[in-house]
Amino acid sequence: MYEHIQYSRLIWITIILLSIIIIMGISLSIKLEKDNYILLIYTVPYLLILFLTTFLFYGLKVVVSSEKIFLSFGIGLINRKINLNEIKSTIIVNNKWWYGLDIRRTPHGWLWNIGGLKAVEIEYVSGKKFRIGTDQPEKLSSHINDLILKLQT
Repeated sequence: MYEHIQYSRLIWITIILLSIIIIMGISLSIKLEKDNYILLIYTVPYLLILFLTTFLFYGLKVVVSSEKIFLSFGIGLINRKINLNEIKSTIIVNNKWWYGLDIRRTPHGWLWNIGGLKAVEIEYVSGKKFRIGTDQPEKLSSHINDLILKLQT
């Protein structure tokens, strides 16, 4: 069984920087004593969005069992299951930087990525493709390919 969580540095850095900016803005507003309640009203929704984004996308967990691949972002509300018997093969690929992070449609099929440019491209028996962004592409691809060979024999 393969299990790995890749954490998103970009999300954590962004959240920390934005939180500092928001706290500094609130502190400055309170110090100046000018309509600080208005700043709070505008700031709270952004903080809620930041924390929701953090919990939903702080990392990408990949679990490969003997029958399926399970992918989940953050706390697991956003997830996907792929049956190994539907997979023809996997290869290691490099994503273009503009494909971005999170869940994206690319010219090569869907991409689930939390950071970096390396990915494992899964080719389904149907011909469709799906990419899993990972910082362990060799290990993940090798493990999936070994399981596919076992299923075929």
